[in-house]
Amino acid sequence: MDHIDWIHKQQVSIIDVARPDWIYADIGSSRGEILTVLMQFMKYGHVFEPDPDNYSFLKAAIDSVETDNPVLQLNDLAITNFTGKTKLYLKDPNSPNAPSRLESNLLGHDMANIPIDHSIDVDCMTLDDYFGEKDVNFIKVDVEGAEWEVFEGATKLLERDNIVWQVEFHLSKDWHKIKSLYDLGYNLYDLDFNELPKDCDRQYLCYMSKNSDVYNRNEGGDLVVEVVGDDDG
Repeated sequence: MDHIDWIHKQQVSIIDVARPDWIYADIGSSRGEILTVLMQFMKYGHVFEPDPDNYSFLKAAIDSVETDNPVLQLNDLAITNFTGKTKLYLKDPNSPNAPSRLESNLLGHDMANIPIDHSIDVDCMTLDDYFGEKDVNFIKVDVEGAEWEVFEGATKLLERDNIVWQVEFHLSKDWHKIKSLYDLGYNLYDLDFNELPKDCDRQYLCYMSKNSDVYNRNEGGDLVVEVVGDDDG
């Protein structure tokens, strides 16, 4: 399945999960491909994108949407396992190590373990510090291999029983850590909402929930014209 097919399948599955009164977090929003659906089918969002180019793109797109009430908070923050400053590694077109396609990340290498030379300093925060006691019902995580650092900074949120997570798991070498989520009472589901066996191989993209009713079947929910995002993000 190619990049565009994954995005479409992810978008459609969110329609079947979403509740109109939900508050969501979009961790690693990139150019807003998934944010489009979150905005359309949930009440309010907290959006995180540390890449300056992507952040500027999102801000311009969101500012162009006319609304009487704010529908999201856009944050130029990286989400990780501490609060402060961190390095964000970016594709540098002048670098001989720059892959042809690369999303920015906190790892310092791409998914093939090729080093990324170019970095900038960005603000970062944990999810626990950001949300505190605030409500959140749905958290989408796409952070190019740093998902476990997100979890490490979200120990209090992971204890809650009412959050549905949609997570991209990028690295097979980290998959053994999934036991820590099972120990907290989570079950994993594929994008067709089939429960995954606990001994399954790494899933690239799946849902996590402590509740068996993760599948809402949003009858009549249709994906309409995109508000933000493009096919290249």
